[in-house]
Amino acid sequence: MIGGMQQRITFLAPVSTAVGGGGSETTYTDVLTDWCRAKPLKASRELVEYQTALKTGYRFTIRQWKGWQPDKSMLISYNGQKYTINSILPDTDKGVWFWHIVGVEQQQNG
Repeated sequence: MIGGMQQRITFLAPVSTAVGGGGSETTYTDVLTDWCRAKPLKASRELVEYQTALKTGYRFTIRQWKGWQPDKSMLISYNGQKYTINSILPDTDKGVWFWHIVGVEQQQNG
């Protein structure tokens, strides 16, 4: 399994910043870059603004790190695209711990 981790991904955590007028703005900051195995999932269809849009998904597998855990509020950056985390599943394989994370491509704005 470890030898199959040949792609790099970066996890981005949300950071809220106060803005004028009493609101807040959410930006994302890099928290972890690691090697992973990225396996494409079948594309799914989603209705966006009355048009069908195909969404690309991946199953990312990374090693577990002591003191760090992925969260669904995070984003994943992979191959220049951002992915929303849909599920996070822990797994063990011969005493080595992994996270299996399903990410779905975010819709591009504009």
